[in-house]
Amino acid sequence: MTERYDCHYCKESLFGKKYVLREENPYCVKCYESLYSNTCEECKKPIGCNTRDLSYKDRHWHEDCFKCFQCKRPLVDKPFSTKDEQLLCTECYSNEYSSKCHDCKKTIMP
Repeated sequence: MTERYDCHYCKESLFGKKYVLREENPYCVKCYESLYSNTCEECKKPIGCNTRDLSYKDRHWHEDCFKCFQCKRPLVDKPFSTKDEQLLCTECYSNEYSSKCHDCKKTIMP
């Protein structure tokens, strides 16, 4: 006879189902996501188990929602800056906030 293996929260059987271990306790995906998923800053939807959770300073985003506030280009695996809590790619940040040459008016990169 096989021992039962149930969700720690809803007690539903996990036999043959995907589950997540948290602090050595098994949770069905539905319970885990409702109890522990972070909410995306951009779309305000939960970030599920099958999605990459990108975070910065206790804020979280789906991979597809992690974009420059101005130009909307993806920031995944790219350097970025912040200004007034908004994520900006280095190009937008430099164009907006970096010093400019008095002669040619081009941005002086830090």
